[in-house]
Amino acid sequence: MITYQEAKQILDDKNKVPYPKLINVRRNPLYADIIYDQYAGQYGELSAITQYIYEHININQNEDIKKIMLQIAIEEMRHLDLIGELLLKLGGKAIYIGSNKKLWNASFLNYESMYIKDIMKYNIETEEIAIKGYKKVMSYSRNKSVIDLFERIIQDENAHLDIFERIM
Repeated sequence: MITYQEAKQILDDKNKVPYPKLINVRRNPLYADIIYDQYAGQYGELSAITQYIYEHININQNEDIKKIMLQIAIEEMRHLDLIGELLLKLGGKAIYIGSNKKLWNASFLNYESMYIKDIMKYNIETEEIAIKGYKKVMSYSRNKSVIDLFERIIQDENAHLDIFERIM
C-alpha cells in the first residue's frame, strides 16, 4: 500500500517535467471533434476529475487515499485546461461534449462501490482507456507540439496507473 507522501512524491517528481507549449496549431475543427472524447467524453478528463473528487469525498476508510485522490483530480484539472486551450486553437469550443456531440453528464461516473479494491480496479480501467484514447488522437496529428502535449499527459496517466495499482 502506498502512502500519501509516497504518491505525492511520484506526482511532484513527474511535475518537474513541464508541459510543452502549443505552437503552430492551425485551425482544424475536424481534429477538434476527435479530441472532445479526451476532454469531456465518458472517459475524458472531466469524468476523471469528477470521479476522483467523488472518491475523495466518499472514501472514509483511509485518509491517505482520500488525499491521493484529491491530488490526482487536481492534476486531471490541468489536463482539462490544456486540452481546452488546444480545442480553442483548433477552432473548437471548450464545451463539455464528447465527439458524439452528447453533453457530458454525471451518469458517466461509477457510483457502484466504495470498496477500495473495486474503486482502484475501475480507476485503473479508465486510466488505461484514457491512455489508448490519447494514443489514438495523437495518430491523427502531425503537429509536434500537439503530439508532445499528449505524450506528456500520458506520462501523468501512467503515474496515476502506478499509484492506483500500488493502492490495490
